[in-house]
Amino acid sequence: MLNILKNNRIQNLLLLLMLATILFFVASFFVEISIFFGFLLFVLIYIFIISFYYPFFGVLSFLLIRPLLDFSTDYKLFSFASWSINLASLMGLMVLIIALWYLIFRHKEVKKSKILYLWVLFIAINVLSLLVSFDISLGI
Repeated sequence: MLNILKNNRIQNLLLLLMLATILFFVASFFVEISIFFGFLLFVLIYIFIISFYYPFFGVLSFLLIRPLLDFSTDYKLFSFASWSINLASLMGLMVLIIALWYLIFRHKEVKKSKILYLWVLFIAINVLSLLVSFDISLGI
């Protein structure tokens, strides 16, 4: 057996990725979405799950994939109330959730590294950018 699979953290990550794949497969029968946007959404969900285990690589992946989502502002995934959610706004919400999770559950590491103020500034800018982009026709 591979030594990598003996690590409990990696086993949990692989299990979550498999469950996300199965859930995404089942949901694809009920939701009409193009293959390309479905693939991008699938990649975003994978990066989101990986970010809880390896936050550095998750946020780095979000930063690298962000330019790919610029063209998707007209394509909405879903809407609630008067807001429509596209891939870019969904990714912004995912990064906000990851940042808050890291700040709450790993606050001892953040305090030791003396970047607490930078994390708070990052979260504040993220929240403000979501509030500024509340345009019903373009998405969040």
